[in-house]
Amino acid sequence: MRVQRTLIVLSVIAAMAPTGFGQDWAESRVKVVLEAHALVAEHFYDTDKLEEVGWEEMANPTERHAFDELDQILYFVYSNAGFAGHIDIRRALDKLGASHTEHFHQGQREYYDLLDVFREAPALQDDMKRLFPPDGRVQCGSIGLRYQQFQELGLIVTDVIPGSAADEGHYNPGDRISYYAGEHGERPLQLQLNEGHCDLSVTPHPDGFRAIWRVDQVNPTQEYLDYMTNSASVVERDGVRLGYVRIYSWAGQHYQDRLEELLQQEPLASADGVILDIRGGWGGANPQYLDLFGAPMPTLTQIPREGEAFTWDPAEDLPERTFRWRKPVALLVDGGTRSGKEIIAYAFRKHGIGPVVGTKTAGAVLAGRPFILSDGSLLYLAVADVLVDGERLEGVGVEPDVVVERDLPFCNGKDPQLDAAYDALLAEIQGKSKR
Repeated sequence: MRVQRTLIVLSVIAAMAPTGFGQDWAESRVKVVLEAHALVAEHFYDTDKLEEVGWEEMANPTERHAFDELDQILYFVYSNAGFAGHIDIRRALDKLGASHTEHFHQGQREYYDLLDVFREAPALQDDMKRLFPPDGRVQCGSIGLRYQQFQELGLIVTDVIPGSAADEGHYNPGDRISYYAGEHGERPLQLQLNEGHCDLSVTPHPDGFRAIWRVDQVNPTQEYLDYMTNSASVVERDGVRLGYVRIYSWAGQHYQDRLEELLQQEPLASADGVILDIRGGWGGANPQYLDLFGAPMPTLTQIPREGEAFTWDPAEDLPERTFRWRKPVALLVDGGTRSGKEIIAYAFRKHGIGPVVGTKTAGAVLAGRPFILSDGSLLYLAVADVLVDGERLEGVGVEPDVVVERDLPFCNGKDPQLDAAYDALLAEIQGKSKR
């Protein structure tokens, strides 16, 4: 019998949305949509795709088509929250069918994560200090949950960060997040936007639904570094010590530095092998990270919209290294493994660095660039195609050596993919690889 634990989230939609919208909101909506439209027209890497979808006509927001009742409610919600144009932009970008091409607003965790990834980009410095005064350091509210959208079930928890409010509330991967507006004014969990930061506050619910009571203000990078540190663990099977570490984000050298530190200290230092769990989260991994394992590194070719293609061989400019992991390593991937993480998975498979376990990766390998729009929202746009050793992974992905599905909804924390990764690593250590 499956155990379902439900997180009750207050939807900000009203019971009945008005049929009209104010003039100020309409003007704001048109302004931000036209901004995004112009940036896509100028910078999106594939001009043939823009022509194919009829970008000029499709993305023009000056005439709104007929919308059903749900669309009307969504427009009302986003306008009240200050995100005019988000639905228009999102739907237009979806037509392009490209990774690294999305629109995020200040009510989404991805917004803060990406701005923190690109926080040192020269073009964003003025915007960062304006959005996160006084020094541009990104801060946001976190209850420690990450989730995935399932068509029929809604949002399902994928990750619970150790030490977070969600962890202390005993939430598990597989739990469902339900939207609940309540009756008679009850508001068990309320999403509030305070000065551009996403905070959560709760009041008790009379029906006894579980709710999260604490919200931490975090820096995304530090939260994911702590996640990596706290995940480091060892289990023993057949007298063999099997290590594990979760790399939710690999977007920056600081994550690689932390990984190397963890591999040189207990409990991982004395492990006989280690699993790198790179499911979900953010990519950003540099092919040079593979030098940690003494492994070959793929070349990367960037093909910009204009100008000549450029090929980079990461092996030609390696930093000096004082430590390498000489023991077996396994890689755990899934459909949320994307971007630079897929390049690492590609190299693992091509060169037999270690078993790759899970499901096919996302096939999301383009070069993205962030743009801040006038309302503070973030347009993330693919500006170059990318080839890995001359192969295109965009829309293709990387197949694992050992395919294991995970029935995430209502799994109550069970993880057959991780179990299979331990088995594969043990076989690798014992010289009995089934690959």
